[in-house]
Amino acid sequence: MALESEVLDLKSISLGQFTKHLVARLIRESRPMPQAYDNSWHELFYKLHDAKGDKPQVISDMQFDWNGPSPISQDLSGLLNGIRIYFGVTGFGRDIEIREDDVNRWLKEGETFGPRLREYFDYCVSEAKKYLN
Repeated sequence: MALESEVLDLKSISLGQFTKHLVARLIRESRPMPQAYDNSWHELFYKLHDAKGDKPQVISDMQFDWNGPSPISQDLSGLLNGIRIYFGVTGFGRDIEIREDDVNRWLKEGETFGPRLREYFDYCVSEAKKYLN
């Protein structure tokens, strides 16, 4: 069990930690990780950003540009591009295959989440299933 000072909560989780855990949870539920350039990622995060109620500070602080048909977050674009580079995905139209050991490590990091953050992730996974095909 994590020490109280190590517990991640709605205020302390980073965008990278949030996204990795969301991806790991989706993979555990037999959902492949969508392509990193898929606008559905931005639509999902905009939905999470725009929703009422408690949410991680990092989601509340996200900014979206509407210079096209859908919202785009530069922070999310950078993060997804980093994931593509880390897993060696080049070119458009290719799915990202996350290694099993990475999925397990990302899920283990979730053990340090406080109860409100764990509850929020349950909501996020249900929303992600609507946006990420």
